[in-house]
Amino acid sequence: MSFNFDKKILNNSKTCVKLDKEIEISLDDCISCSGCLSSTDEAFGSTYSLNLLLDDFPKDIAIIISSVSKTNLYILYKKYFGTFTDFERALINFIRITFQPQKIYDLSYFQETQLCMAYKEFINRKNMLISSFCPGSTLYIEKKAPELLENLSKVFTLQQMSYLHNKALNTTTLSIVHCYDKKLENNRDNIKIEHIISTKEFIKILRHYKFDDYILDDSNNKNDEIQKNEISYKMYEGTVYSFIDYFISKINPTKTSENIINKEFIEYFIEKEEIKYKFLKIYRLNNIVNFLNKYKNAKSTYDYVEMYACVGSCSGGSVLEDGEMDIRMINNEFEFLTEKVLHNSMDLLLFSGKREFTAFKKKNYNFIVEW
Repeated sequence: MSFNFDKKILNNSKTCVKLDKEIEISLDDCISCSGCLSSTDEAFGSTYSLNLLLDDFPKDIAIIISSVSKTNLYILYKKYFGTFTDFERALINFIRITFQPQKIYDLSYFQETQLCMAYKEFINRKNMLISSFCPGSTLYIEKKAPELLENLSKVFTLQQMSYLHNKALNTTTLSIVHCYDKKLENNRDNIKIEHIISTKEFIKILRHYKFDDYILDDSNNKNDEIQKNEISYKMYEGTVYSFIDYFISKINPTKTSENIINKEFIEYFIEKEEIKYKFLKIYRLNNIVNFLNKYKNAKSTYDYVEMYACVGSCSGGSVLEDGEMDIRMINNEFEFLTEKVLHNSMDLLLFSGKREFTAFKKKNYNFIVEW
């Protein structure tokens, strides 16, 4: 197995690329989340190969693309387009013409259904519930806090839902995601996506197939209407979307308050008549480590904990191409795309399965590593 290490690791090997300040982190704490390395096929158990896609892009495939990846691409190409919608139409039309996919899905197409299922799970919970939608933090719990496996949300991630929906097409799937860690969702929970690539890798493919020439050529039709399943739906404020924000909107509380310990650790106190809830949002791996060390063997007073290994959740990951991810600015251009997409009973049946989490068997190795 070969690895390509991020240049940040080579230049400053004590700094996790998901943090902007140096912290002391042991190899036991490192979850090999792929934040600082990209691996070959064996590491992710898939047939993924960027060179294969560059040399011979498969036809008639189903393409899944993350809204965050689109947003990042828009920031890179913003000077050529008036709005995000203009860019999105050009991108989707280019993908249609160049790659001739059987179907294209934006991950946010499944967002409302996922949020509804997560809220139902929350209402029926017996103990503290922890989000499982950041694969980095989920893997860390499996490895270092198996006592909390039963607390993890069993609802499928958006990428997993997209794959399950595509599966009926009996075709190869390509998933374009905003985070290397999303590759870790593959080959578990009966999910077997053939190709998973990051935003940065997709940019290489776009440029290889001359996307820049396409957008500069006025003779190309870049404004054909795109389908509901291809559109980016409005992202919830602050993060890509927030389960806690959605839960609060559904609860419709009579009283709310926040305790912002810092931008990476926020408590929410919610009251609805006689019922009280306590929520927590955590960003950054070091804060997650501290939380788990405190609560993995102790009863928590929180009802729901939403955690992300990156600051700013998915919009702050190290895999994104350089450029400020101003989600709120993009949201202002999404006003007409706030329609809620709820899926039919057949899809809900596909999504009704439960994710499974497994504790890693601990092995002790004696070796010397120079950080």
